Amino acid sequence: MREELGEITIQEFGKVKKLPCYVCGHCNNIITLNPARSRERKRCPTCWRLICEKTDICRNHCTPLHEMAKDHFQDAGEHGMYVPAIMQGVTSIKEAHMRGLVKEK
Repeated sequence: MREELGEITIQEFGKVKKLPCYVCGHCNNIITLNPARSRERKRCPTCWRLICEKTDICRNHCTPLHEMAKDHFQDAGEHGMYVPAIMQGVTSIKEAHMRGLVKEK
């Protein structure tokens, strides 16, 4: 599987910057690529998509929102457990549980 890298345009103080980016395979956040980064990007060992490293949920649980949305989150199974937390912007598993946003099976 190969993700398409894109480009995001940012205008700041009258200057326009174009930065390479991709969409996290789990939470769908746009991730800008740092050209100076030497270490490899993380991939989910379950769905094999590029993921962000910003959230504990994305790093530790396969939550492919793009795939689940195709069937309107029906039969999301274990992948759907953290969807409510992701949609609320929660970044840690502990916070998701504390706020009661985890849909247990």
